[in-house]
Amino acid sequence: MQPLQSLTVSELLQPLERITTLTGMRQLPPFALFSSRSSTVNSKLDSHLNQWTVVAISIIGLLADGIYMEENEVYSLYPIHQLVGFIVFFGA
Repeated sequence: MQPLQSLTVSELLQPLERITTLTGMRQLPPFALFSSRSSTVNSKLDSHLNQWTVVAISIIGLLADGIYMEENEVYSLYPIHQLVGFIVFFGA
């Protein structure tokens, strides 16, 4: 078995590609930007940063919401909190 550092990204993703094929899901390209320091396409870098900024703000909001629910025992917000967390986790 070769070390993980010597594998390419496509080689690392092969098991996931097999699972998506077997389950009939649609395979999307990885949500990653490689060589961002040497990227000459500013729009690609900007869109990537914008997407991750939205994800980071959503996670911070979910943390704040969770703390609020726990401290004030307001558990009626839990279904919304759970749904938004699911969308952020799987939508990212």
